[in-house]
Amino acid sequence: MKDETESGAGGAAGLGFIPHLSSLILSPAVSLVTTDLVSLALLKAHLRLSGTAEDELLGIYLGAAVDLAERATGRALLDRARTEKFASWLDALVLPWAPVLSVSGITYLDTNGVSQSFTAYTVAGLSAPEGRGRIIPTPSASLPGLYQEGQPGQITVSYVAGYTTSAGSVTTAVPQGLRLAIMFLAAQMYEQRLPTADVQHFEVPYQLGMLLNSFKLPSF
Repeated sequence: MKDETESGAGGAAGLGFIPHLSSLILSPAVSLVTTDLVSLALLKAHLRLSGTAEDELLGIYLGAAVDLAERATGRALLDRARTEKFASWLDALVLPWAPVLSVSGITYLDTNGVSQSFTAYTVAGLSAPEGRGRIIPTPSASLPGLYQEGQPGQITVSYVAGYTTSAGSVTTAVPQGLRLAIMFLAAQMYEQRLPTADVQHFEVPYQLGMLLNSFKLPSF
């Protein structure tokens, strides 16, 4: 049974978003967003803007757009350290954010409630953008007892997910459709700055919905 005590990747009605239950360790994101995914200059060209008066505001829109695109698709577009908690070794131990670049460690609460390291495992699906990483305990390993089997927070997996390539660039690694979706989201925030009661503004634009849904990873 997956933990339900932490909220990570959430969802929104209309796009079939998948709720993920993970903890995100944030790194400074705005500079990464504007240089690696969609540059400020590129967004301004898309909006046909000149001048610098609204650059800070556009940077905020870009950061929010990346966050929404990640939550909508289950894909980690920027490299970030994350943690995922499980309640039992019987869980599938699937990591919700993809692609998984590395797993830094697994800890568990032993029968006395003391945190211990677990090293007898392999990771399937590393750096696979079309699937989620999965922790596979070594078949010959004896799985240790847990403090409260089936209760939240018994097993913690620390990992890094993102699209950075060996050359250190995400611009060429992230699908162009997702970069376009980020521009669409940021542009929509710029054009529609205030909440509205008009129902038509709650409808997801067709192209944006198609892009996000086409990259959404399946539920598990």
